[in-house]
Amino acid sequence: MKKIYVVLFFILIISGCDVPNQSQDINMDPDIFPYPQLLEDINDKQGEIENKERFEKFYNNVQQNKSDRIRLVRYTHEGNLVFYYLEYQKEIIYLTIDTRSDINEQKSYIQTNCDSLKKVQTNINEKYSLEGCDQPIDNNLLIIEK
Repeated sequence: MKKIYVVLFFILIISGCDVPNQSQDINMDPDIFPYPQLLEDINDKQGEIENKERFEKFYNNVQQNKSDRIRLVRYTHEGNLVFYYLEYQKEIIYLTIDTRSDINEQKSYIQTNCDSLKKVQTNINEKYSLEGCDQPIDNNLLIIEK
């Protein structure tokens, strides 16, 4: 009986050692994997905004000091993707800009913190920009035409 337990024990140990890690990070290599589209993504296709209501909800949550996070996917003229991950927590906007999918730009992964998200309304559009960021970035985040 002891031999059966010893054999089962060794089988469990050996089989547990050969299991590869199959978890996938959301920041997968864009050269190998297509990006996973999320229902809540805000897509900016050269000024044509999809899911702008979600972005406005994020803006309102920032103004009300409520934690929130979004992903803005900006399409370049060539159809490449630039990802903007924004997370608001305790009066700080954490921003990550991922240009690794844009084959026409230097591939980068920039992380910075910003103090505020501002909205300027005109007769023709609403312009959202980040202010007080730790690193120099293009502060113009999104322009929504009316």
